[in-house]
Amino acid sequence: MQNVIAHPDGIYAIDSGYGRPQLAAIHLIVHEGRVAVVDTGNNASVPRVLAVLAGLGIPPQAVDWVMLTHVHLDHAGGAGSLMCALPNARLVVHPRGARHMADPQRLWEGTAAVYGAERAFSLYGRLVPVPAERIEAVAGARLLAPVQANELFVGMAPAALTALEEAGFLFYRRGPGTARFVCRWDTREEEVAALGAAIAKQAR
Repeated sequence: MQNVIAHPDGIYAIDSGYGRPQLAAIHLIVHEGRVAVVDTGNNASVPRVLAVLAGLGIPPQAVDWVMLTHVHLDHAGGAGSLMCALPNARLVVHPRGARHMADPQRLWEGTAAVYGAERAFSLYGRLVPVPAERIEAVAGARLLAPVQANELFVGMAPAALTALEEAGFLFYRRGPGTARFVCRWDTREEEVAALGAAIAKQAR
């Protein structure tokens, strides 16, 4: 298959085709015949994702999740179009990005203001809304699959984040009450489970 690198444990990195070769990646996480897609690239990336799925012998109906690390259009501009092709998938995104996936008008206006409408369209194409009922806005950590290529965004009280740091969990603070946990490529399932348990304990 073209434009894809196979990693261990059912992880596939797809070159999104944005900008230049290997500038940005879309990841497939395949586990027991079911699939999660991490990021979507832009609209021009969608055929690449579908082609890799077909090459792996995986029908679109087997994709359960499309997970967005953030909603910049080089990572999420193709979300609406890809969701149209994946009838059983649900979109997972941080709450701050959920409204922009359901109604991408403000994303488009901001992008067009920077690039001009013609250039913005050539880069990203037409942004397709995702039906709100197919969106899961997730602020905390939830293990959706054996994830080795994803980021977990958590909103908690500053004191709770400090308690997690003192317990030995490492993360980036993105403000007084927001943290970003980055999973290594070799993160084990039990490590993610331990993090989830610690976050749940602090959130009580």
